[in-house]
Amino acid sequence: AQDPRYGCLSPIAVLEHVAVFCESDDYDFLKEKPESGYHDHRGFVEVVRERWLDFVDEEFRTSTGLVEETQYVDLFERYVTHVSFWTKGERVQNPMTGEYEEPDEGLMKNVEKMLDVDPAKADNFRKDLISTVAGHAIDNPGVSVSYTKVFPRFLGKLREATYGKRRKQLGEIAQDALVILADDERAIRQMGAERERAARETLERMVADHGYAESSVRDAVGELLRRRYEP
Repeated sequence: AQDPRYGCLSPIAVLEHVAVFCESDDYDFLKEKPESGYHDHRGFVEVVRERWLDFVDEEFRTSTGLVEETQYVDLFERYVTHVSFWTKGERVQNPMTGEYEEPDEGLMKNVEKMLDVDPAKADNFRKDLISTVAGHAIDNPGVSVSYTKVFPRFLGKLREATYGKRRKQLGEIAQDALVILADDERAIRQMGAERERAARETLERMVADHGYAESSVRDAVGELLRRRYEP
């Protein structure tokens, strides 16, 4: 049950103990030879570990406040708008100047790069996208299109790409958070006021918004840093 190395029941401890259990031959099913992913009990543990880290990573990233959750949704909405006018061969009105301009090819190509769209197939991708939007509008008259529901995979890719550009900064915040939790006054002074503020606010949000205790946030962020953010 409880591992004395941890301040509370920890997923890390559970995974470690299950991994040790899988190394034994106490049960017949543990003696089965893994084949093409089947009976790979040790591998199952790592799959669960990565899935847990996905949750921790999500909570940590949102807690940093580096990216507003609407940022990549707004980007996708702009993309769809420009693609819509592109497919119709029409100009789009610039909301800042009021002038009518050609659809922003740079914007569209940038988003398509983030979505891993083959440039040679970009035209078809754009047409299929607008067909999907139109189909949703026909099936749901009078209802605004929710891109997060209609295109969850695309929004997920944009989200990952957006955070991917900030990977180094996320790693720095994680490291600073651990320094603060260790109460290393000398290291805290060296990191500077801005970095200290960012790390403390991240910790506060993880506790307030996601229910972490101080000991559990230390374990979770430490494991996340070691497995995903260290160079």
